Amino acid sequence: MKKVFTAMLFLSILPAFANCYKVATLLGYEVRCPDGNNYRVEQNSLTDQTIIKGTNPNTGSNWRHEYNGNESLFGPSSRHIDAQGRVTTCRYSELSKQTTCF
Repeated sequence: MKKVFTAMLFLSILPAFANCYKVATLLGYEVRCPDGNNYRVEQNSLTDQTIIKGTNPNTGSNWRHEYNGNESLFGPSSRHIDAQGRVTTCRYSELSKQTTCF
């Protein structure tokens, strides 16, 4: 089921990246798009951490998303910082099988 969900998600966003291209970097890769959106993806398989940094020089906006798969004993967490600097943190509990965002 997880593979089906991942495939559906990928196919749903594929048109948005139709004219974008991927560039390898030292710590991961970048996706650059003609509309000005750039996404830098850094992954660490040892710590199960992924950081995605988004920028658009045309609009001056920046955002960041972090995923930590092994951050705590209770389960993974993610943190999103939007262009206005607002932070949303979400934690998944292995005990309750629920995600809580604050």
